[in-house]
Amino acid sequence: MALPPEQYADAPVDAQRPVAMVYTGGTTGTSKAVVLTNHSINSLVFQYEKADMGFVRQKIFMDALPPFIAFGLTVSLHLPLCLGVKTVLIPDPSTANAAKQFLKYKPNYYVAGPAQIEEIFKQPKAKKMNFSFLEILATGGDALPASKEHNINDFLKSHHCKTSVFQGYGMSELAATVCTGNPSVIRFGTVGIPLSDTNAKIIDIESGIEVGYGQQGELCIMAPSVMAGYYKDDSETAAILKRHGDGLYWVHTGDIGSIDTDGFLTITGRIKRMIYTVETGVYHKVFPKTLEERLEKLSGVQSVIIVGNSACPEKCKLVAFIVSEPKHPVTKEELQAYAIENFESYEQPIEYRFIAELPRTKLSKVDYRALEQEAQKEMEI
Repeated sequence: MALPPEQYADAPVDAQRPVAMVYTGGTTGTSKAVVLTNHSINSLVFQYEKADMGFVRQKIFMDALPPFIAFGLTVSLHLPLCLGVKTVLIPDPSTANAAKQFLKYKPNYYVAGPAQIEEIFKQPKAKKMNFSFLEILATGGDALPASKEHNINDFLKSHHCKTSVFQGYGMSELAATVCTGNPSVIRFGTVGIPLSDTNAKIIDIESGIEVGYGQQGELCIMAPSVMAGYYKDDSETAAILKRHGDGLYWVHTGDIGSIDTDGFLTITGRIKRMIYTVETGVYHKVFPKTLEERLEKLSGVQSVIIVGNSACPEKCKLVAFIVSEPKHPVTKEELQAYAIENFESYEQPIEYRFIAELPRTKLSKVDYRALEQEAQKEMEI
């Protein structure tokens, strides 16, 4: 039963009380139910408040991400309300609709997936618009290739915008963001620095020992925004939330990255997307994201995703799905020649498949599982 208004101030507050349950995206595995507490969600707001983002009361934050995912609930909805920022809710997060609403409302703050942001600058109306109203343009949840980051920033600069796009990193299990750039702290190609009360470290995948600056390994996070656990799934909770030698519990993100001496985090791949290839009886670890970024530098390539095909005689041979630039499409021969010159032999795809567009989930993230299934299906025919 609800308390009468005069008793609200005396109502007991339980910081660890579960208040929301959100689901992970499931792009590389089974979706799981994440239980977030009062402390999980509010600690994220407090950290953003300290991050010098420049939020000003009554300015406009546009929310193009559904509120039933962690980011949509915590950063896009709860954060602006706590800081007195106006929120424009967009129930339909499709790229075309998000772009249309962005150009209509001209928000001061906009955080969205790369696909949603890229769509804005394809609109004829955007090419004639003054973007000086935009103070924050941030992206996360999916990779933003360096070439596209450059293109977005060039467009913004030529349209009178004083900010650059910056990237952030987070997980549903951590109530959303844990690392981010901000308008005054941006380093190209990185996902920023940890929020004020968040700790990050990189560990060796096999030994679990922390590695040094600039070295690659699995990203682990310790933050006040951590979930209470997966709903009724103790085994999965224990698999991701582990106690380390310091006596503290760290979230094992499953992402591969490195941290430089200034604390900037770069994500280079995902353990679940790490592919083993075999050459002359020797197993090699391949991180597709690194190869994809190199291929996207090739003229005529708009997007590329590389997956492994375990149906091949040798374990997990590589298949590249290519979206070509419409006006100047790349050819298979050009891709093969580039790979021979720039990749190790065990990194070279055995097949290039041209598709009109990358499959995406309902949240506009690349659907890797769909591509893996497509690669497998083709092999079985």
